[in-house]
Amino acid sequence: MQQKPHTLEHISFSDEAYFNLTGDINRQNARFWGTQHPYQIHKSTLHVHKVLVWCAVSAQGLTGLFMFENYITGENYAMMLDSFFFPQLRRRRCSIHAQWFQQDGARPHNTPEVLEFLHSKFQYRIVSNRFPQQFQCGFSWPPCSPDLNPCDYFLWGYLKDKVFSSALRTLPELKERIKESCAQVTKKECSPLLYRTLYYVFKRFESPKGLTSSMPSTTLPICEILILVCYFDTVFM
Repeated sequence: MQQKPHTLEHISFSDEAYFNLTGDINRQNARFWGTQHPYQIHKSTLHVHKVLVWCAVSAQGLTGLFMFENYITGENYAMMLDSFFFPQLRRRRCSIHAQWFQQDGARPHNTPEVLEFLHSKFQYRIVSNRFPQQFQCGFSWPPCSPDLNPCDYFLWGYLKDKVFSSALRTLPELKERIKESCAQVTKKECSPLLYRTLYYVFKRFESPKGLTSSMPSTTLPICEILILVCYFDTVFM
C-alpha cells in the first residue's frame, strides 16, 4: 500500500472569539467548577468596543486571522472562507484534497449555503453539525467540547494574555496587538496541540470500568475521526 501523509497533520480546527477593548472575557469560554456557590456578582461594561476574531489551528501553525467588524452571518462567514481562508491554505501549499476542516455548532457555520460551500471544497472531510445529515458523509462535532478544540483550550487564552498584558485605548490599537500576538504563535507550538487533542479523546474513554463503560453518544463522531482517521487514514484517499 502506498504510504500516505499522517492525517492528523491535515486537520484545521477553527473558532472565533470576541476581544473587548476593556479586556473582559467571554464567560461562555471560561467555566469553572466549584463545590460551593461563589455568591459573586459579575460586573461588565455595556456597549464596549470589540472585535470578533476568527482563526484556524493546525499542525502547520495558525491559518488565517480574520476580524469581523460587526457580527458573523452565514453570508459573510462563507465569503471569509472563500476569499481569505482558502488563499491562506494555498499560500501554505496545503493540499485541499487532503485537508480536514472542523467548525463548531454556531448557527452561522451551519446554514445550508455554508455547508454546501464547504462540501464543494472539502467533499467529505468536514467535522461540523448538520453536515452528515445534509450530505450523508463527514462527522458531527460534539457539543460542549472545548477540550477537543485547540482554539478553546489554548489559543484564545494565550492570545488574550498577551493582548491585554497592558491597557489599550483604541480599537485600532487592539487590532494591532491581536495581529502581533498571533504572529508570535509558531508552528512548533501548534504541532503538539493536535496530539494533545487526541490525548483528550482517549481520556474520554477512561473510567473505572474501562472502554466498555457508558459514554455520551455525541462524543463518538470526533473519536472516530481522530482515532480511526489519524491512524488508518481513510479509504477514500
